[in-house]
Amino acid sequence: MTSVDPIWVNNVSRALTENCASRGLMGYFTIDFATFFHEESGEQLLWITGIRPGYSENLAMFQLVRMLADADFTIDAQTGDHQLLATPISKTPDFGKSNPPLVSNQLQRTSPRKVELYAVVSANLNHSCLALIQYPVLLRICRALGIGFSLQEKEGSAFTLFNELKHEKLGMM
Repeated sequence: MTSVDPIWVNNVSRALTENCASRGLMGYFTIDFATFFHEESGEQLLWITGIRPGYSENLAMFQLVRMLADADFTIDAQTGDHQLLATPISKTPDFGKSNPPLVSNQLQRTSPRKVELYAVVSANLNHSCLALIQYPVLLRICRALGIGFSLQEKEGSAFTLFNELKHEKLGMM
């Protein structure tokens, strides 16, 4: 769901990057947008409210999702649509069934065709008691409760540790 046409955001972002490049500014930037409707004309406006140089936590989380899922990120330049596409993996038949095993390991690639993935990412999970628990203990609790990520099946929950010394927040996918 979006309140702004992705092509519009893409064009504004492209114009901003060209402007930055013409001034010698290169690298990663985080751009904050705000949209609203003009009172008198009723026209939707899109403002850039902030630009911060540097590699953001959200970009780091997105790259981690790509790596964990072994996925490609594609953007359609005409429509602005974007997708995470991964090679599907399926379980082989059980050894007790009439079908002979295809490979000795448990998982196999089903086809070179790509499937669309969905991910929910938060780089700002905060809790007042998070500083009281050691990360290894938290991760063991999660493992005991069945919370984890399967690299073979490309599903589950993965955590990222931010600011390990303060223990104030972590990220989750």
